[in-house]
Amino acid sequence: MNDIAMNEEKIFLESQQLVELAKSKKNMLEISDIDKFLKDKSISAEHIDLIYQYLEEKKIDVVPNTEEAFLEEDDLLL
Repeated sequence: MNDIAMNEEKIFLESQQLVELAKSKKNMLEISDIDKFLKDKSISAEHIDLIYQYLEEKKIDVVPNTEEAFLEEDDLLL
């Protein structure tokens, strides 16, 4: 198996793990969930895009972090 195929397989497996996490959260992930998951992995921006595409295909909603959304709403109230 060449390096590209191995990398694609790795991305697929990691994406599967994110899908499983999302299932435990009503098919939703916060951006911070994905950031934590990818934190120690050396994945190119192109591969990260592929992960987001895969999540979209699996009908996983990626939402802003709850804390950030709350702060933005709070700023609007001021």
